[in-house]
Amino acid sequence: VLFIVGAILCALSTNGDWMITGRFIQGMGAAIVAPCTLAILKSSFPPEKQTFAISTWAASLGLGFASGPIIGGALAYGISWRWLFCLNILLLVISIFFMFICRTKNDSSFEDKTIDWLGFIAILLRIIPLVLALVEGGSWGWSNLWTIALFIWGGVFFVILLAVEYSQKNPLINLSFFKNSQFTIGCVG
Repeated sequence: VLFIVGAILCALSTNGDWMITGRFIQGMGAAIVAPCTLAILKSSFPPEKQTFAISTWAASLGLGFASGPIIGGALAYGISWRWLFCLNILLLVISIFFMFICRTKNDSSFEDKTIDWLGFIAILLRIIPLVLALVEGGSWGWSNLWTIALFIWGGVFFVILLAVEYSQKNPLINLSFFKNSQFTIGCVG
């Protein structure tokens, strides 16, 4: 939903500030959904079909990365850059529709689940300083005290994140998935 809101803001933007705000919101939406895709695939398919599902997912990503700039360039050049965001909105609405259609009535795998707020906070406290260090490290200097402190902070909260996720009944990141080498390779890749 965040990605759709961001796409709408981008499609309707009249200046750079609205475009940046829309892209920021799209980025937040993508950052929430993207890490979950492999976990959703793993929990949606039986073990004997997981390799095919993950391979199809990876091929789709590759196809998107290869064809996206070509299709995007053609739309931006031939029609308008706004149509790129309108196409995003259409595809996302169709995807949400199929998500509700494909979910079975007796699918209780998400009932009685609570949000792992401790895991969510630990992820934020891990990612934000790490990204800040990576983005600003070039201008601050890689040996700058702030850069090093942010990397250490990220490392400490990585350990805290692992401890929090191991202790949760319904963790935000199910670490047992990483026992599957295909899943781990897919995440690293």
